[in-house]
Amino acid sequence: MSSQLYRLGRAMARHRRAVLTSWLALLVAVGALAGLSGGQPQDELTIPGTEAQEGLDVLDQRFPEAGGTTAQILFVAPGGDVRAVADQVRDVLAEIADAPDVEYVGDPLDGTDPLAVSDDGSHALTTVRLGSELGDLDPGTVPALEAAAERGSAGTDLEVHIGGSVYAETSVHITVAEVLGVVVAMVVLAITFGSFLAAGMPLLTAVIGVGITMAAILALAALTPVSSTAPTLALMIGLAVGIDYALFVLSRHRSQLATGMSVEESIARSVATAGSAVVFAGATVVIALCGLFVVGIPFLTVMGLTAALAVTIAVVIALTGLPALVAVAGERLRPRPGSRAAVRALVEQHGDSPDTPGLVGSGQGGASGATSARTMGSRWVHLVTRRPLLTVLVVVLGLGAMAIPAKDLALGLPDNGSAEPGSPERVTYDLIDEAYGPGFNATLVVTVDIIRSTDPLGVMADLAEDLRGFEGVAQVGMATPNPT
Repeated sequence: MSSQLYRLGRAMARHRRAVLTSWLALLVAVGALAGLSGGQPQDELTIPGTEAQEGLDVLDQRFPEAGGTTAQILFVAPGGDVRAVADQVRDVLAEIADAPDVEYVGDPLDGTDPLAVSDDGSHALTTVRLGSELGDLDPGTVPALEAAAERGSAGTDLEVHIGGSVYAETSVHITVAEVLGVVVAMVVLAITFGSFLAAGMPLLTAVIGVGITMAAILALAALTPVSSTAPTLALMIGLAVGIDYALFVLSRHRSQLATGMSVEESIARSVATAGSAVVFAGATVVIALCGLFVVGIPFLTVMGLTAALAVTIAVVIALTGLPALVAVAGERLRPRPGSRAAVRALVEQHGDSPDTPGLVGSGQGGASGATSARTMGSRWVHLVTRRPLLTVLVVVLGLGAMAIPAKDLALGLPDNGSAEPGSPERVTYDLIDEAYGPGFNATLVVTVDIIRSTDPLGVMADLAEDLRGFEGVAQVGMATPNPT
């Protein structure tokens, strides 16, 4: 493989402008495809073969109206009695009913739903059913609902809050964490290489690779369901391995330039040597991620495949785009003789022995020169290998201490409870949790086939009584038959 990678590296260096133009053209083309396709991530999480999934499938067949996009409208009475402001509540509901795409608005005060009003009577909760699926929802629908609620409650002290699945994320968001990670990586690379030019190259190729991956995922979302967590996972992994793999090749290239090797020859050798490690490391990660297919859970399979795509693109761009970019930089990446970067590169190539050629302060190869040429990495290795048992003990204890929080780890799927604090959906979620109880935001839906029953009302009453007998069940809502 090394000989093929050597030829690949030399070819990338000789045709650098064509290679870089091709990568930029690919980024623009895939980005345009994503924009034209209109694909959006959606949280269609299914786990085939489970009892819960069978219940959801029955619910989707028998109650198709329950499977659409919904919004929650929460009313908070200023005087502590929501029934005393029933007219104001219904004014708000009338405004919301006239909002675009609204098909149904429930009345929480009509007495049909015993769970609509909180135990203390200060809150009322109802559901708004929309006519569009979440991925097809018009961007102006949520603002229209918020405006309708504000108009309906204008001039009153009635608080109206909106939440529900209508706020579910259907687009890829780059948060402050990702931006901060790139900034930290830039600082670390600049310190490592002693050059902002060298530090920026792994970041640039990683960002291009991630951009292509994100656009490809959005284009794919137009053809098949892609969960909203898949782009986030691909983004994090793509940035990490994109920087890492490019760093392998660039670090080797700089070390070889410090010894006086020509730019083109150094690029070819860097791809042949460090490139082999990149290929095997990338292949290992891709195989591991594709192994999620074995689980048989569709959204995990999609997450694994999209992350594997990010890793594959990171490998390819590290072996093609980075060598071309390095060739454009040319001699500007060669460490200055006597600089700390040059000394570090020479030590990496020849070790920190007294006869390392070209070391600053080595004089005639004396021991003092060897000491001054030692890098932080070599000193660290010397430290941890001097007392190996102590090092292992400290590492194990440290890992154990960091793992202590895992005992309180609570796993779950993202919902409005994990939204940004202060956002409308998070405020509504927290208010419902406080007024109706901690389990109200995650109710358990029970589907029952009563078509062969001669006393369906009696069956449902008995079932409700049985359910109330289970430990942890706070309330059981009213049974609702399907239209047929």
